[in-house]
Amino acid sequence: MRVTVHSEKQYLDIIRQTWRENCFYAVYSEYQKDCKVYDTIYLEQDYLSLERANRDYDIFLSFLKLRGILPRVYFSGRRSYHYFIDFPPLKIINFKEKVKTWVKTLPISFDVDVIGDTGRMTRVPGSMHETTKLFCVPVNSPVNPKSCVDLEGVKIPEIMPNAPFGMMLRDLKADTHSGIQAKEEIETTKEGGIIPPCIASIMKIAVNTGKCEHHARLHVGTYLLRTEGKEAAYNFFKSMTDFNHQTTIYNLQWLMEHDWHCYVCSRAKELGMCPLEGGKVCTYYPSINWSL
Repeated sequence: MRVTVHSEKQYLDIIRQTWRENCFYAVYSEYQKDCKVYDTIYLEQDYLSLERANRDYDIFLSFLKLRGILPRVYFSGRRSYHYFIDFPPLKIINFKEKVKTWVKTLPISFDVDVIGDTGRMTRVPGSMHETTKLFCVPVNSPVNPKSCVDLEGVKIPEIMPNAPFGMMLRDLKADTHSGIQAKEEIETTKEGGIIPPCIASIMKIAVNTGKCEHHARLHVGTYLLRTEGKEAAYNFFKSMTDFNHQTTIYNLQWLMEHDWHCYVCSRAKELGMCPLEGGKVCTYYPSINWSL
C-alpha cells in the first residue's frame, strides 16, 4: 500500500496504525526528482554486527562535527544507522555523481547502491523492524547492543507477558556456531530449557502481534505439546487474535494422534521460521526433534 502524506498529523496517524509492520518512505519526493532540487544526502551501510556499526558511527560523527555538520541519524532497528546530511534546497544536476565524489572523501564506507540514489526508500522512524522487533528511532549516540532484544547471539532472559500459562523464554540464544554441538551439550540444552531460536522467534512475534502463520503454528504447537504439554499449547494459541476453542482442540488432538513432528531445520529455513541468516545454524541443527 502506498500513501502520500500531506501533514504531520497524517504521518503520526499512519504510524499509530502501522507501527507493527514494515513501513518505508521515499527519501526524495517526485517534485524533487522532477525539478532536480534536493535538500539532503542519505547514507546507509548494513553491518554484520551492531558493534561494528557503532565504531563507524563514532568515526563518522566525529568527522562531520569537526566540519560543522550535524546530521540527522536514525537507528534502523537492527545493525545499521541511517544518516541524513541536510542542507538548504539546491538545484543539483548530476546529483548521483556529485554525491559519489563527495562520499569518497569520507573516512568510512557506505552501501554503493544507496549513494546518490534518488529513488531510495528507507524505514519510517517510529516503525518496528520485523526481525528484531526494535524500533527505528532518532539517536544522538550509539545504541548499546546489550540493551537490544535481539535473536542474533544476545542472551536475554525474558518472560512472555501475554502467555496465560506464564511460560518463560528462559534464555533466548541464537547459537551461531557452524555444525552440530557435542551430544552432551544438546542433552543439557533439552533439560536446561534453552528454547530453539526458531521457536523463540515465532513465539515473540505471536505474542507481540497476536498472529501466527499456519506452518509456524504447526511448528510451535508441536514443540509445546512435546515439551510443556497440551495445556501450554492450548493457552499459547488462546492468546492469538483469531482464537477458536473448538478449532484449537481439534488441531491439537490431530497433532497428537498423528504423532506430528516439528519441521527439520532445512525446511524451517525454507519457510522463513529460522532467524539465523545465511549458513548459520544453532545447537539443535539439523532437527530439534532429536532433542525432544
